[in-house]
Amino acid sequence: SPAYHPPELRLRVAAVEGGALVDQYALALIAYELLTGERRELRLGSGVTFVEALEVPLHRELRPGVPTRVNEVLARATSFDPSL
Repeated sequence: SPAYHPPELRLRVAAVEGGALVDQYALALIAYELLTGERRELRLGSGVTFVEALEVPLHRELRPGVPTRVNEVLARATSFDPSL
């Protein structure tokens, strides 16, 4: 599903090498959805389907009892710049 494609694949700004990063991105999004109960939505804009960038809050628990360190991991895994 395009909702789980990494930003560089959706925006076609860089070649995505191998499936590992794509899988990592999708897994991080699924973990975020499970922790927050929020589902990523596809939106239509000018006839094009897109998904807004995910902004993981770094200083607020996603779910009571889940340390904010998890937020840092999810933010890195879903970042447009994977070197962060």
